[in-house]
Amino acid sequence: MRFQVLDGWRGVCALLVALLHFPAFGHLFHLPLLRNAYLFVDFFFVLSGFVITHAYGRRLTDLAALTGYAIRRFGRLWPLHAVTLGVFVLIELCKLLAGQGLGITFGTPPFTGITAAEAIPTNLALIHALGVHDNNTWNGPSWSISTEFYVCLLFGLLVLTARRHLAILAAVIALSGWLAVAILSPRYMGATYDYGFFRCLCGFFLGHLVHRVHLAVTEWPGFRQTAFRVLPLLEVAGVGLLIAGLSVPDLEAGGLASPPAFAAIVLIFSFEAGPLSRLLSSAPARWLGTRSYSIYMVHMIVVFVLWLGTSMAQKSLGRPLFGQTMAGKTEMIVLFHRDVWLADAVTALYVLCVLALAAITHRWIEEPGRRLFNDLANRRRPARLAEAG
Repeated sequence: MRFQVLDGWRGVCALLVALLHFPAFGHLFHLPLLRNAYLFVDFFFVLSGFVITHAYGRRLTDLAALTGYAIRRFGRLWPLHAVTLGVFVLIELCKLLAGQGLGITFGTPPFTGITAAEAIPTNLALIHALGVHDNNTWNGPSWSISTEFYVCLLFGLLVLTARRHLAILAAVIALSGWLAVAILSPRYMGATYDYGFFRCLCGFFLGHLVHRVHLAVTEWPGFRQTAFRVLPLLEVAGVGLLIAGLSVPDLEAGGLASPPAFAAIVLIFSFEAGPLSRLLSSAPARWLGTRSYSIYMVHMIVVFVLWLGTSMAQKSLGRPLFGQTMAGKTEMIVLFHRDVWLADAVTALYVLCVLALAAITHRWIEEPGRRLFNDLANRRRPARLAEAG
């Protein structure tokens, strides 16, 4: 069973994260919902815990099954990550050659800062967001897949070795992750390269618990009689409360409420029984959801290209196209600060480019990579996990 409505949610959230990272000073720029869109990564974590529990929870019965599961999860995350990393490495090589051959200077020298050469091996090993660096590196959003891959491995080990006590362990881990972020992270739920692992622990194991609740509710004898009367109201109320909560400026510590809030949303929409569910299972939403991982992973490439293009246009036109503004309490360099309508137009172009590139990478990188690693897993265990990839 595939939860198409939750896939639709994933697509919407990925697009909002992509919009957050594009610094064009348009009409949406200061919208609190958009400024707080970094919290939608926690939705990804909760949803991953839910979906992976559904797909693998009963199949991980021995070491061979666990090995196949690990191969499949690696194949789901790593190929596209490796390609996007390769694109950014190629960009740095071009900068290096331009500096040596043409004498062009850059604000940040090639292979330094967030694109430091020593961060390439850690990125390839998916450990770059496990506290080994003092900032995000290369493709910034990839910090979340670094943490999620190893949380997935932990989950698999616990399913295999402590299945009888998994509910209690999941609750303890989720609460411990939440407390670690609340106490240790100076940015609370903005934790990434430093305390992002704890953030992922919280969301993922909450997702596991949500799946348990989902099963318990669907097995309740009176579920079918009441679900289609109550769930439409819960959908509308849940989304309304979520939007209201995320529309509070400068959430900071308030963002700590996002994991349980997203857990509630995942639970409500997992039953797929309301008007918003119908909207999120429509063809456009399904298209977006299917390509959500590509949207999330490739959008920074488009940001870089449009940033570079704006920089070249500024030099050619001889007038400023960059400016500075405050985004919450953070000072940011933004594009087209003197013309919000131009910024809106370029933002629309950005979205179209992200969707087009995501469609390409989904078809030619993400899906072939997934099939390749699924085949590797199937050779090790032909029958057990063939349907779970």
